[in-house]
Amino acid sequence: MTTSEASSIQAQFLRGIEDVIPANTSLVSELSDILEISNDSAYRRMRGETLLNIYEIVKLCEHYQISFDAFSKVKSGMVTFSYLPLEISAESFAEFLEITRKQLVQLASAKDSRMLLTCCEVPMYYHFNYPELANFVFFYWMRTVMNLPDLSKVKYDADFRFDELLAKGQTIYDAYIRIPSVEVWTNSTVGSIIKQIQFYWEAGIFESKEDALRVCADLSKEIEDIERMAETETKVLVSNDGEQPQSVEADTQRPANFKLFLSDIEISNNGQLSNYGELQAVSLGHFSFNAMHTNNDTYCKNTEQWLNNIIKKSTLISGTSEKQRFQFFQNINKQIDDLMKRIAEG
Repeated sequence: MTTSEASSIQAQFLRGIEDVIPANTSLVSELSDILEISNDSAYRRMRGETLLNIYEIVKLCEHYQISFDAFSKVKSGMVTFSYLPLEISAESFAEFLEITRKQLVQLASAKDSRMLLTCCEVPMYYHFNYPELANFVFFYWMRTVMNLPDLSKVKYDADFRFDELLAKGQTIYDAYIRIPSVEVWTNSTVGSIIKQIQFYWEAGIFESKEDALRVCADLSKEIEDIERMAETETKVLVSNDGEQPQSVEADTQRPANFKLFLSDIEISNNGQLSNYGELQAVSLGHFSFNAMHTNNDTYCKNTEQWLNNIIKKSTLISGTSEKQRFQFFQNINKQIDDLMKRIAEG
């Protein structure tokens, strides 16, 4: 590889970093702080006069959670994925949430950010705005998915709160609603969380009937809010009394930033394509709630093509599609109501 080619790849790499940093932050100051170099040295790297060394590339990739293979000439079909190995501990789960928070905040702060999601389950970001539901989801993930020994014999009691996790989850939701997104759901997308609640009820894992009904009520509120998002094509919700939810900023005049599609093609995994300006990243569902991530340029572009193909074959149910939207959410509400009735009569 010639010096000119290396300089060109470095310029592309630095443009990718510039896309993910907050709009009010300069690239030169970021490079100076992270690499512990002078502004003049940072400018020389930005102009291509000085090539980044391996240590500096690794440091930048680790800091911004991006993979260098997004910019390197790798063999076709070879893709590098990263993921967080989860240990069987509450601390490991808290670390997972913290990394998720950093990723969403970084995306929300990036220039020209947006996301496309395929959803075989309700995106977890939504759950975090509903304390009763989020508390249950945290318990379910740690007890049933991660098999934490401390929870193996414990029943779900809504009075036991994961306060620190709930606070972290709320910041994740707050970042999510700032990011324009296109989501593709199916008729079975909400079925997973309904089955989780139903399983816990039928297995006697809820401490009381009231605990189960409180979780169901929060799920019902979540679905009601998502339906309103679809109707208004915006993630900024205004409550019935004209006041905004506590987690939402005061700006209600922002343009439409939410589109919801209904696919007749079954989606077998949760997927997310994130756009940080020109830089892209793909996240694939992994180990129930975890995900694998890559910035590989070819893979991201192929994923975008596949997503656009799915969208073309799907029905837009946000905005003006009142009949299809009503029928879709009516079916979901009936499933939740039926579950609540069974619990109340149980």
